[in-house]
Amino acid sequence: MVKPVPLTFLNGSAFSLGDRKQVMRAMLLRFFKNETGATAIEYGLITCVLSLTIIAGVGMAGDAYQNMFTNLANWFNTGQMP
Repeated sequence: MVKPVPLTFLNGSAFSLGDRKQVMRAMLLRFFKNETGATAIEYGLITCVLSLTIIAGVGMAGDAYQNMFTNLANWFNTGQMP
């Protein structure tokens, strides 16, 4: 059977059961109040939406330029304006 290792403070003194509960409660409260991860996720979502918008815009602009140059090439080849 594995013997559990007792938890200790940084100075080496042992935790009592009450101390463990207080420390765990404090750690959980600090974890739930921490919003830095939420901010990073929000910035990631904003970046994702902007990237998708740019990709869609470049794709649409590429199609427009292709049509423009195709019409221009046809105009030069046939001598008739489209």
